[in-house]
Amino acid sequence: LSSPMKIVHLFPLYKVYNCESRFCPYNQELSVAIAAMQRARENAKNATVTLATSVFTEDGDAVPSDFVRLPNLTRSTQSEYQLDKKLPFINDLFDNLRSSPDFSTYDFVIYTNGDIVVHESFYDTVASIIAKHRNDAFTINRLTVAKGGGEIGKKGSFELYTALDLDFIYKLPGIKHLGYDCFVMKREIFEQINMGDIFLGHPPVSPLLMLQLESLAERFKKIPAYNGTQGATFHLGGVGKWYKKSIRNSKYTKINSENAYDLREMWSAHCTFSINPNKLTKTRKLYVANNKFCKRLGDRFGNRMKLPTGEPRKQGRP
Repeated sequence: LSSPMKIVHLFPLYKVYNCESRFCPYNQELSVAIAAMQRARENAKNATVTLATSVFTEDGDAVPSDFVRLPNLTRSTQSEYQLDKKLPFINDLFDNLRSSPDFSTYDFVIYTNGDIVVHESFYDTVASIIAKHRNDAFTINRLTVAKGGGEIGKKGSFELYTALDLDFIYKLPGIKHLGYDCFVMKREIFEQINMGDIFLGHPPVSPLLMLQLESLAERFKKIPAYNGTQGATFHLGGVGKWYKKSIRNSKYTKINSENAYDLREMWSAHCTFSINPNKLTKTRKLYVANNKFCKRLGDRFGNRMKLPTGEPRKQGRP
């Protein structure tokens, strides 16, 4: 018998100050997400799972004892841009994992956003997808479910769900979400990802990551949200605070967009690479014709780069 697949799940954990006692030292989203990861790891039968994180020094006491604590983060939006919020750079998390002593022992890397709740069978689901379809990179879309519940019609009865409600959360009806917040990739692909100075919490994180996964992988797949109780990932509630068009959020998004523009040589190379389409498989032909992430970046920066706005160049594996 072959040995179980070795998976490391990198999670952007942080400490929440002024937290509610039932969630401390986190908020609701982190508290439930961490408990769900721990439960799924214990339930995994076809994979050996390591949970890992990298945090700021002052957040160290919030790292669960069963997580691998990678080296501390040393840069933030405060230190680099003198902004109010202290947000980490995603590539710093990636680099800390890539330089860890056990990194070469992992077969696959999972990265999820800090508000993603995984199902108790999540890691076996991932292992099954890899074994069955031999995908070297893929994403799994989430189901958006309620943040809490209560007795209908009874004023003041609404209560936020906690980590103790996971059984109930898994059975909630959900709305399929088209965004990307759960990324699975072979270690060899993760080694090549370059996110520059993109920081977490504001766009455009997922387009840059998705573009590289699609380009670097031989068998990339986007897996839509499952239905009902078979959901693989969940999100409590709707859009996040970053979505609101406040002055503060606009400032952060503008800086992150400039950081994306600084990476233009990398992502435009993925988008402009010229290949012979006659040598492509059917799947790769569809990818070359329909990569929306090249289009998004072209729409955003096309005028500055003198690219045909809205028209992705021919793409392919570099």
